Amino acid sequence: MAIVFDMQICHLDKKLETQNKIIKQLKPNIKPYISANRCIEFHPVSNTFVNEYGKVAGQLSLSPKYVSIASSLDDRREDDINDDEILKLTLHMYDILKKIDTFDLALVGWELGFLSNYLTFDTNREVTEVADVEGLVINKSLTRQIKLPPDFIPFSKTHFWVPVESMPGNMFGDDED
Repeated sequence: MAIVFDMQICHLDKKLETQNKIIKQLKPNIKPYISANRCIEFHPVSNTFVNEYGKVAGQLSLSPKYVSIASSLDDRREDDINDDEILKLTLHMYDILKKIDTFDLALVGWELGFLSNYLTFDTNREVTEVADVEGLVINKSLTRQIKLPPDFIPFSKTHFWVPVESMPGNMFGDDED
């Protein structure tokens, strides 16, 4: 089983045109993460979910090479990548995201799933509540009718977010004190 570290980018309209616009904005802004001892490049942007009918529109994935565990995209893993570097890589990925404006939700971390699960909708599919999750980025257009939790601050001209202050979802560290 793969354990994936990536940036998930969601567009709730699930239209192929929106997805293509996001990819077009994203591609020229994807730059490798470079630190003193490594250069981490990224796999091409891809659809996050595939079902028996093919790719499911609505959510895209940007995954750094050799960071996920047992990923079919990688033939090895950066064994010595530590929490500090994961945090810096995470912040680098959010910097890439700041350069695009057509998405509804985004989050960087381990095994994220459907980003729409971080929202509550009414019967008209209007957003009524947003989860207060570190790193969650949400389009301002989705928040016009609701009060955001107090941790959300401006991310860009078009989005709010809960700032990342710690290593995201470190599911591999020792839980013992």
